[in-house]
Amino acid sequence: MTARRQVGAGLVELMVAMAIGTVIALGAGQLFLSTFSTFSAVDELSRKQEVVVFLTQILAEELRDSGDTDRYTLSCSLSGAQCRCTISDTEEENQPVIDFDKAFEEGYSISDAECSEDQEPLASVAQHSIYQYVVNVPLMAGGALLTFHVTDRDVVTANNPLSE
Repeated sequence: MTARRQVGAGLVELMVAMAIGTVIALGAGQLFLSTFSTFSAVDELSRKQEVVVFLTQILAEELRDSGDTDRYTLSCSLSGAQCRCTISDTEEENQPVIDFDKAFEEGYSISDAECSEDQEPLASVAQHSIYQYVVNVPLMAGGALLTFHVTDRDVVTANNPLSE
């Protein structure tokens, strides 16, 4: 009786190894794509938060100090496939303060009418109170406005009998 020696892997073993390798490679690819997608979404959100934090700091300080609603202006224009918005300081010869992109769905064809959003001024006095200001910035999906309010706390607390 002669013993047979097996020299290499057979066809079945090779096919099983290829199938396992393919599943692992596909899983790793899917993990990479989902991680990249999450990173992009978090990056976009953090950029919006940076704009909001910066705007609330400079606008709140300006509105509380002087009540000047005309100092900062917003203008948007089409730049390639993006709608680019700029907030400028009128007291500094319309020097740009901050730039950001209006958010539209990926692949959405932005028209010039949807982008051109010249809004002067950026802030306005609230209808119900002379001590409160309304600021509208087109940061949300589809260019929708993000609205926040700024209140002159010193005036409000000085006129409030409960604060004594």
